[in-house]
Amino acid sequence: MVKFRQSETLQKLDQHRQSGGERAVSTIFFLMALQSMARSPFRVVDEINQGMDPRNERMVHERMVEI
Repeated sequence: MVKFRQSETLQKLDQHRQSGGERAVSTIFFLMALQSMARSPFRVVDEINQGMDPRNERMVHERMVEI
């Protein structure tokens, strides 16, 4: 279940409800949660920001740097 705005209710992640960028944000945060369970010395991602608007791209980058 995801939501991207304060005014929204939680919704099932679905290819018809969310934009490509919103799905990309959800996917990367899900992968980051999984990776927190299994430590790795490095991670490789390719074009994970595809379809993200600048705000979401900045937010994902900040979270990745925190790890």
